[in-house]
Amino acid sequence: MPSPVLDRYNNEFKDLEGFFLPMAMAAWDFLFCAQNALNIKGGMLEIGVFKGKSAVLAAMHMRDHEPAFLLDLHDVPAARDAIQSVKPNNVTFLKMNSIDALDDQRLEAMRGQLRWVHIDGEHTGYATRADLDTAAALLSKNGLICVDDFFSFKYPQLTASVYEFLFKNPFKFRMVLACANKCYICRTAWAEKYDTYIRENCIEKMALSENNWTLTRTSYLHDHGCFSIISRNKDRDFVGLDRDIDTRVF
Repeated sequence: MPSPVLDRYNNEFKDLEGFFLPMAMAAWDFLFCAQNALNIKGGMLEIGVFKGKSAVLAAMHMRDHEPAFLLDLHDVPAARDAIQSVKPNNVTFLKMNSIDALDDQRLEAMRGQLRWVHIDGEHTGYATRADLDTAAALLSKNGLICVDDFFSFKYPQLTASVYEFLFKNPFKFRMVLACANKCYICRTAWAEKYDTYIRENCIEKMALSENNWTLTRTSYLHDHGCFSIISRNKDRDFVGLDRDIDTRVF
């Protein structure tokens, strides 16, 4: 079931302007709880903040001592107020182009230390690829990269850049989950741990039947497959390979 953090978020910030689907909110809450269960620690970065609708939820899951970096080309006063209301300490706002992120000494000092990087900046292919390289440099050994608008037909170049990144780093990074137009990427060494946690906990903790969602896994990791979450499919909690449509195989 949703954590108390998500319950509070929905009570206090549901009217905050922005684009953050309920399934994506639930997935973030689930994955942050997974990181807590797996004793994963570290700070966060969001590239592209707008009014802070997603950044607030991430900040709510950050411990007091964990740094939060919010990067945007523009001033974000609404986001600043909302985020600092839930995390008053260790929050840094960076008004800059994300391509220059590692030129900032505060971020440069975070190499290999962030457990969560959300990429929601410029949606061109080359900007997405640059942001992925930045995320890779900052990501901890067991963190997650989340890319917004994955498989959005409005931004086909963004999805191409995600796969280009994965194809060029086959032994370093793997996608472990995709849903609600976002994908989640971790270092290959931690893919099995995230994969196992999703397999064992997602159906119950994301309350899939109550939310009318289904967990899917239609191919294998070595075939670029990963878990995904879709609208309810034939009242099933899980759908696997097409040839195994009548079985519950993970």
